[in-house]
Amino acid sequence: MAIQGLLRLFRGVFHSNIKLEVRYQTPVTGHSKTGKNMGDKITKYQLCRMILVNAGTNKHVASARITAIDPRGGAAVIGDNGVGKTTTLRILPLFFGHLPSHIVAAGHGNEAMVRFILPTDASAIVFEYQRGSDSDEDLRLAVIRRRADDPDVPFYRLYRSGFRKEIFVSDGRFLSDDETQVKATELGIQTTSKLTTAEYRSVILRTTASSKDKDKLRRYALEWSFGPKQLDNLDRVVAAMVKKHINFADIIQVAIGLVQHDLGLGAERAKLTFKQGRGPIERWLNNRDACVVAFKLAPTFAELESDLRDHRNTEARFRACRADVASLTQARRHETSTIQNKLEAMAASRETVLEEEKEKRAKLTEAARSVEQIAASSRAEFNEARDEAKRFEDEKAPHWEQKIQELPTIRAQITALKGQISAAEKVQGAATAEYERLVSEAKTKASDLCLTQEGGKEPHRLRHSNTLSDIAKAEEDALEACNAVIEARRVEIDEALGPLQESQGTWDNRRANPTASDDVLQAVQDANERQAKHSDSLLQAQETAAKAKAETQAAQHAFAQQELEICKARSDVANAQSARDQAQERLSPPDGTVLAALRSNLSDGWKRNLAKLINPELLSREDLEPAFIEDFSETAYGWQFNVGLINAPDWADDSTARQTLDLALEKDAKAQAHLNTQVQLLKRCGQLRDETSTTFNSAEAQLNVLRQQTADVTNQLDAAKQRVANEKRFFAEQAGAEASKIRSSIGELKRQRDSLQADLKADRQKVRTAHQLQRDAAKTLCDDAIRAIDVHIESIKSDLQRTLKSLKDQMNAHLSNAGIDVDRLEKLRERLSSFKANAQTLEDRQALVASWNRWLQAGGPTRLETLKSASAKAATDVGIAAGKLTAFIQAAELLENQYKADIKKLEDRHSDVERDLKILADLDGEFGDYLAVGMATVGPDTSAKELRSAVHSVQQELRMLEETINRRSSTLRQALTAKNSAVKDFVEASIGTDVHDAVTSDVIGRAAALSICFKQIGPQVANDVNLTLKTLLANIGAFHKAIKSFEKQVSDFNDRLKAGLSGVQCFERVKDLRLDIVTKFEDLGFYKKLSRMEDVVRQHANEVGKDYTRDLPPDETARALGDFMSVLGSDGNVEVNLSQHITLKGSVVDNGRLKEFRRANELQEISSEGLTSLILITLMTALLNTIRGSEPVHVPWVTDEVGKFDPTNFKALMQRLKDNRIDVVTASPELGPAQQAMFAKRYMFEDRGRIREYRPLETVLNGSSSSPDAEVLP
Repeated sequence: MAIQGLLRLFRGVFHSNIKLEVRYQTPVTGHSKTGKNMGDKITKYQLCRMILVNAGTNKHVASARITAIDPRGGAAVIGDNGVGKTTTLRILPLFFGHLPSHIVAAGHGNEAMVRFILPTDASAIVFEYQRGSDSDEDLRLAVIRRRADDPDVPFYRLYRSGFRKEIFVSDGRFLSDDETQVKATELGIQTTSKLTTAEYRSVILRTTASSKDKDKLRRYALEWSFGPKQLDNLDRVVAAMVKKHINFADIIQVAIGLVQHDLGLGAERAKLTFKQGRGPIERWLNNRDACVVAFKLAPTFAELESDLRDHRNTEARFRACRADVASLTQARRHETSTIQNKLEAMAASRETVLEEEKEKRAKLTEAARSVEQIAASSRAEFNEARDEAKRFEDEKAPHWEQKIQELPTIRAQITALKGQISAAEKVQGAATAEYERLVSEAKTKASDLCLTQEGGKEPHRLRHSNTLSDIAKAEEDALEACNAVIEARRVEIDEALGPLQESQGTWDNRRANPTASDDVLQAVQDANERQAKHSDSLLQAQETAAKAKAETQAAQHAFAQQELEICKARSDVANAQSARDQAQERLSPPDGTVLAALRSNLSDGWKRNLAKLINPELLSREDLEPAFIEDFSETAYGWQFNVGLINAPDWADDSTARQTLDLALEKDAKAQAHLNTQVQLLKRCGQLRDETSTTFNSAEAQLNVLRQQTADVTNQLDAAKQRVANEKRFFAEQAGAEASKIRSSIGELKRQRDSLQADLKADRQKVRTAHQLQRDAAKTLCDDAIRAIDVHIESIKSDLQRTLKSLKDQMNAHLSNAGIDVDRLEKLRERLSSFKANAQTLEDRQALVASWNRWLQAGGPTRLETLKSASAKAATDVGIAAGKLTAFIQAAELLENQYKADIKKLEDRHSDVERDLKILADLDGEFGDYLAVGMATVGPDTSAKELRSAVHSVQQELRMLEETINRRSSTLRQALTAKNSAVKDFVEASIGTDVHDAVTSDVIGRAAALSICFKQIGPQVANDVNLTLKTLLANIGAFHKAIKSFEKQVSDFNDRLKAGLSGVQCFERVKDLRLDIVTKFEDLGFYKKLSRMEDVVRQHANEVGKDYTRDLPPDETARALGDFMSVLGSDGNVEVNLSQHITLKGSVVDNGRLKEFRRANELQEISSEGLTSLILITLMTALLNTIRGSEPVHVPWVTDEVGKFDPTNFKALMQRLKDNRIDVVTASPELGPAQQAMFAKRYMFEDRGRIREYRPLETVLNGSSSSPDAEVLP
């Protein structure tokens, strides 16, 4: 109800502020007159609107609307507690780049500020501000969003346009940063990249950035900065009011920045440096220290020179290795061709050998086949005879032959038995006649049988005789065969002895006179030629190196002389320039100098009097403030001189001054031309020195390589000779071993030949023994046969007697009995059957016996033995033939294996050579741009792998040297250029700042250039260090003057601050507010150090006979300057941290009582809350005025809960703030009518981020807006 009554009281309506299509009307206030006129436009810098796009609300949800607050002319925000008034107003300091964490600290129940006010990626805080005129072209946007990866951290973007809703909303949806960027691009709006808080602060306040993007930020500041000048620390002042406390450090920083800015030293650092530039002492100390460091590096540079020499030598060796690679490649290619030719020749020769082997193999095979056939026939015949003899033996042919002799007897007995049986069966009368007939027949048959048996002895005797003849003939043949075998063996041995004895002579000759192979002898010859060529190359290299050394020394001497000429020419130029400048100043003196004041006088009387007395050294002084007081006076400070006796000085005469200037200009031009000529001569001398040095280094490296190769060439010759000796020794030993083998073979053959007679005798004896055994067997066989016949004859006779007796007995029995005896007859029948069976058996064996007799008549055992001997001989012949064929095959296989081994050896060697060529080709590619120099020192027998290992060893050595040189040179360069110094500048000017800008891009070239550069540090830098010291010491006094100037400027700033305080004091109860900023430099010890520096100056002036190129100022001088510098800055630079030497104190009269304060907490508790706030606002206003000066910069200022001020003080405060171009923005649950009238804009905050704006009731009644009860879309 209270609020509704307030609304009716003001006859206005608060309307919803959702869309911003209609531009706000800026109220006309008095402070608008403070803007600068730019033609017809008013220039000013002012925040127009703070726009909340889908921002966070008190309900912890996004507002889903666009609302805005216009601070121009002041803005009052009312609303219930907790609707977000204070939180929203705390956003304003973010416009100036103040950190959110410094406004609202997270933790202790507080949510991070950025996370709260920007709850989504589509949320944004937009600041629309004016920088210049009020046209749309001078409107800018600063947009704050939260980072996607860290919602507690903001980022900024700046847009070159005013607020446009379509940038942030499309199709009813709020846009993210990327989408906004796309939309801005479509609309042609220029934007910046994402900025951090620090980067944004440097842009919006136009301060110097320290990041790597400072150039980009500087360009941004020209387009988007809030003010036309630097507004350093403005964010602190604005944030101090939000935080309701003041920090004295902010005031001190502002004071130092403004003082430094007034001194022209830059306001970004609270440091004091020399007036004429930053850090002359530091540079001199750095230069002197750099020279000290450089001179201490002389041993390391000597090591670098040694490394460079080693590198040159190694590089020359590496180049020589390429010659070795080329030579070995050529040798391997020649060897490839030779191997290919050998393979082709061996293949052709092998074809011929194979044809010969084929023919010989065929002959041997045919001979073996023929002998085998003969042997097979003999073996078959022998086997047949042997089988037949075995059959006769198995069937007992001799036994049956004897038994068959009994066949007639048996047959007779059969006949007799048949007669007996027949007689027994006849009657008695005829029995007697029959018995007599049987007796007669028995006797006749027995007689015939005996005669037959006697006649059977003759065949045995004849067979025995024939057998003996056959045995004799077989014996003779066997003996002849033995003789033939022995003779053939003897011939074979003799044939084998011939080549062996010839080979023995050959090997004995080789052992006595061993020779090496052609390849080894050729290698010795090549080694001798290489040594001769190497000796010539070494002699030539020595002469070249000696000549190059002489030229180098001459060039170095000429360069040193030219350096002296350069120093003299530079001194002449400096003197000429000094004389020129002095003459120029005498003719056209600078404003403010004594001479300028004199020449500006209308009267020339001073030329006749004062010019004769004044010291010419005072003419260029600007601090004497000369002024002409009297038109004429003959006294000077009460003294009178007769100046008529003194000649007028040349500087007082204009014509003389012009002539002096012309002469000085001419002399300066001549001196400069002479210097340029000397510089060109020095450059040419330097080029000649470098060229001769390079030539000498190359010649020396080549000479060193050749010297190193001398041992290799000699070793190769010795190795080749040693190979000849080793090969001869090997061949001698091999020949001895072969001769020994041959002698052993010859001895063995001779032993075999000597044993042939004994073997023959033994073989003949064996033959005789064997045939004698055959004779004995034949005789035994014959005797046994005749004996068997005799036995048979006796048996016949015995059988006849038994038959006769049997017949007699039978007849007697028959006669006695006169009848037939059945038993006896049966017995006779049984005997008859037995004799018939025996007779049949013998008849069955008659064919066997007949065959046996024929076999015996054909030779029998003798023939069997003969066939056995023939089969054995044929088998021996087969063995011999097979042995010859086998030996031939083995020899052929051995020859084939040898051929294959030779082919494989050549092919393996060919593969090795191809592999070597591949290795050598790859190896040649590793040399890159290194060209081959010198002659090859390797022989064709060198292994490619060994050469590769050697090359890689040299390459590794070269690489290690390069790494060492690179590391050492980098270390040396780093040591020389670690700090900014003349040494660093000289090094970088000589060899470049990096690899791409260097004189040469290779490591060795840079190291060599660095080494040459080091030798010039003394003449070029150390000399300048000594020459600069005098000037540097003279400039120390200027630093004292700078400190005095700073103290004066601080005092002036203090006065301005006091004036600013007096300008904003308008309160009854608060009077005489003072704030004093006081400098305190006594703790620097400056004056004590200055007196010490004066001693150093005197000591330096009295030094004589120093070599400025080698002798540096003493350490005492450096320490004195270092101590002096340490007084000016704790970090070792030529700086003084001014904030450490400034103190702040103040006082105020509160209700008639003087109260002093020295710290911020004392000031905050100096009075009641209201008065303390007025005091703080007064101080911050004065400080703000010192920051922006007279520039038309309007600052939005947040002050919370202004209802605590009484109406009088509040009205005075608001008017004073408006007069000081401050737009006040306040928040309070409610304000009275008088308070609200002080603000151009009034807003009511509601839940969920809704903001209603007050408008006069007549505006609503005129129909320009909606109903008062509805939200208005402006």
